Amino acid sequence: MCSLAGAASLLSTGLSVAGSVISYNDQKKQAYNQWLSNVQQELHAEKYRGQLLEYQNTTYKQDIEHGFNVLDYQKNEFDRQAKTIDRATESIDKGRFNQYGQLLLRQVQEHVATTLGMDDVRRQGRKMAASGEAAAASRGVEGVTVDQIIGDVARQEGEAVTVLEMNNTGVQHQLNMEMQGVKATADQRIFDIPMATYAPSAVTRQPAPVSPTAPAVQPPMPSGSALVANVGSSLLTGLNSYSKWSGTSLNDMFKIR
Repeated sequence: MCSLAGAASLLSTGLSVAGSVISYNDQKKQAYNQWLSNVQQELHAEKYRGQLLEYQNTTYKQDIEHGFNVLDYQKNEFDRQAKTIDRATESIDKGRFNQYGQLLLRQVQEHVATTLGMDDVRRQGRKMAASGEAAAASRGVEGVTVDQIIGDVARQEGEAVTVLEMNNTGVQHQLNMEMQGVKATADQRIFDIPMATYAPSAVTRQPAPVSPTAPAVQPPMPSGSALVANVGSSLLTGLNSYSKWSGTSLNDMFKIR
């Protein structure tokens, strides 16, 4: 009976030790599997981070290229528009100067015509005065009467010259006003030339920084010292139980014979 109880205690001790070892191995396996899963998650996260960085860099590069393309287009449009405006302005200026030339020619013509008209009036006046004097002399008229005839001719001559001068002044003033109108019209045409404007382009923003990947967390492994302590405690308990049921002291059990 005692031998059977001792054997049972030894079997119980063996099972306890085996259970501790199996539990330790299971915990170690679970911890290793958890750590392996964490490492795989870290690899996936690092792969995603790399893909995100690549996507951001590609998008940023495309934005920069698009910005340069927009600037090139605007520059070409500005150059084309500047050339068009220069040609249109040159054409308007040519038309204005042509009109100026025509008006200046009219001014000269009017001035020459007035001068010739005044010369003709004076010549006619002198002719009429000479004719009046000759007629008066042939008729024996002298004195105040002749002076009145000459004075009347001179008055008519002066009035005609004055009218010609006034007309010339009015025409010159009108032509000067027309020149100002030509200039105002040309300036308005230049001002009305269509000119496209462009809003400032939005600043290309750099990609946002990507957070670093968190390292895989290694779960705590089961303690080997705790396993040794449990195994030792189980062995000691089993030996004490065996010693109790077998009647053999621990000293006798480990005595070297």
